[in-house]
Amino acid sequence: MARTEDTDTSVKHIPHEAKASKNVSQDDLKGQVEQLRSDIEALTGLLGRGAREQYDSARGAARDHARQARDTAGRQYDDALRVAEGYYTEAEQSIRRNPTMAVGIATGIGFLIGLIATRR
Repeated sequence: MARTEDTDTSVKHIPHEAKASKNVSQDDLKGQVEQLRSDIEALTGLLGRGAREQYDSARGAARDHARQARDTAGRQYDDALRVAEGYYTEAEQSIRRNPTMAVGIATGIGFLIGLIATRR
């Protein structure tokens, strides 16, 4: 407690020179606050530009990925189309070689579909 009393008495008895220094310190403090405001505005601008650059970069990357996905899907579609055309050609040739068997298979499939449809 004695320590607090010493601090309190020293604060109460501030010399005149210290009071003048206090006024200068307030002016300095105001200048520092203004400088801080200016620095914050500059940082905000930098952050805004940085965020814009990141957005543009992410947007470009997304475009590239979308383009790659579209190209891959196109190639897969073309491959699937070629396979389907191959099966179609093979089925067509099989029907031409054995038309009676093809008619029998088609009749059987139609009969099964008819049974399933009438059971409901």
